[in-house]
Amino acid sequence: MFKTGVFLLAIAFLIFVPISSYQEQGTGTVDITVMSENGDRVTPDNLMVRVYQDFDSVPFKEIATVTSIPIVVDSLPLGHKYKFEVYMNDLYGDAAFVDLQKTHDAVDVTIKNAGGLRL
Repeated sequence: MFKTGVFLLAIAFLIFVPISSYQEQGTGTVDITVMSENGDRVTPDNLMVRVYQDFDSVPFKEIATVTSIPIVVDSLPLGHKYKFEVYMNDLYGDAAFVDLQKTHDAVDVTIKNAGGLRL
């Protein structure tokens, strides 16, 4: 009788403690302003953003179609570090890093002007 009660108490503990200690994690938003070297905003055409969480090598989120500047990246869990890689015309532009501790943050990314050879 005593062993059965202890067994049921142990099962109840294993089932209900993880549920009661679970706390929903908040999310935040990051605004990314993309500019050229001379300070002008870049048009959103042909831009793509890859978001990496906590130094992972696999993107956490990818934004393939950018419609406006600043680029709003939402639904990011708080308490993590993020790396934002910005690509223009499928070429790597630059990266920015954010340690997201509050619900909103903003970052600027500067893409170098396309170089060329002058004759």
